[in-house]
Amino acid sequence: IDRVITSFKATAGFASLEKANPEQLSKFILGEHPQTIAVILARLNANSAAQLISQLPDELQVDVILRMASIQEILPEVN
Repeated sequence: IDRVITSFKATAGFASLEKANPEQLSKFILGEHPQTIAVILARLNANSAAQLISQLPDELQVDVILRMASIQEILPEVN
């Protein structure tokens, strides 16, 4: 039950990110490590992730996309 509740809370949090302005959100995550950005983008729907990644600098886009491609599983504890 705890895992379900944690997952629900995490999903609700990421759902609110999908409603955020991609330009503003990109400024917020710009200072994060590329792996962190990749995890955030992996949790968003494809449209929101695409809009957000298009706001990042080109060299960061490549790094983040490569990291997203290599994500196998995000542990529930990370949520």
